Amino acid sequence: MNGLNENKIELPESRSEEVQEVMGYIPRWIVRWGISVFFATFTILLIGTGFFKYPDIIPSKIMITAEIPAASIVARVSGKIQRLYVRENELVKQGALIALIETPADENHVFELKSRLASFETAEVINPGAGAFDTHYALGELQSGYETFLKAYNEYHVFLNLRYHRQKIDSIRAQIDKQGRALEFLRSQIKIQKEDLELAKSQYARVQDLVKRNIVSRFEFEKTKSDFLQRAYVFEETKSNLAKQELEILQQEQSVLELDLQRRDQETKLQAVLKETFQNLNGQISQWEHKYILKAPLAGRVSFPKYWSPNQNVKEGENVFSVVPDQSQNILGKVTLPMQGSGKVKIGQQVNIKFFGFPYQEYGMVRGRVKSKSPVATDDAYLVEVELLEGLTTHFNKKLPFIQEMQGTAEIITEDFSLLERIFQPIMAALKK
Repeated sequence: MNGLNENKIELPESRSEEVQEVMGYIPRWIVRWGISVFFATFTILLIGTGFFKYPDIIPSKIMITAEIPAASIVARVSGKIQRLYVRENELVKQGALIALIETPADENHVFELKSRLASFETAEVINPGAGAFDTHYALGELQSGYETFLKAYNEYHVFLNLRYHRQKIDSIRAQIDKQGRALEFLRSQIKIQKEDLELAKSQYARVQDLVKRNIVSRFEFEKTKSDFLQRAYVFEETKSNLAKQELEILQQEQSVLELDLQRRDQETKLQAVLKETFQNLNGQISQWEHKYILKAPLAGRVSFPKYWSPNQNVKEGENVFSVVPDQSQNILGKVTLPMQGSGKVKIGQQVNIKFFGFPYQEYGMVRGRVKSKSPVATDDAYLVEVELLEGLTTHFNKKLPFIQEMQGTAEIITEDFSLLERIFQPIMAALKK
């Protein structure tokens, strides 16, 4: 039995050795072909690494905006919205009224006063119309400034209409005119009296000669002398009256000059006060508008960040509305570039943009190009502008809608290395050391 068992055990061992010998033999053609295939595959892969690109990219955050970005309208005072002048998505012009924050002033009265002041031109300041301004405006914090202006306006208006100085000047000039005519009369009298005096003088001289020759009596001589002296006295008196009249006219003319100077001086002072109060009131109205009126800073469509209605409260500094430019513009990407690797970024480099709201696996990427880079970093980052080469059309040929301040990731391709260059870069760097 033992012998049989031994034979049974030995038989498989001999067969196993034969099988192993057959199976351990590798034909030479397989070896040759295997080595050839391996080297061919290796060569193809090596050559392929020279063609397959593995670019060097710098990932950054990007925000899409128009060349003229949306403008925020911020509340400058806390309070309730008293009036909304527009609706959501309404097209407005620059400076259009958007909303009014609660104020004690009646905005219609303020606007009416502003319109009235706008027509208060220089010609009107010189000759303002009566009753041009209402005394019953409800202007709240503007009331004091308005009353000061109204007081100056009325004082100037009364001064112009009273015409005290002008009337007094006109009266003096009328007197001067009368005195001028009297002066001419005195001058004509003097001319006549002078001739008459010359005749009396000649007569007196003749009689004096005749007295010496005893041709006429002493009585006749004295009568002639008295007549001559009387005429001389009248002549001198007339001359004196003429001088007094001329002096009085000069004094009257001086009074006219002084009154006119007083009038001009008072008018200038009243005008200065009026203009000052006018400018102050205009400035106060501008401050009131800046504080309570929300206006469109540019033309475009109004956007409500949240649902607003009258009587809702807003806080000072809160972004209440935005105005998005409506006209067709170039769209730009604004990249916040970190300091790490920023030196590699240059103008003209390609940028691949993936938007958070549009998965790039489904919508694709938008291609762009570096347009500019800020020379100085702010808050440890550079600002880079990216030009969108085909707008918002992706490389899947899908047109994405423009959403103001749409955000995503920008991959700036700084170097377009091949896979082979990537493999040898560490080796070359190590050798250079």
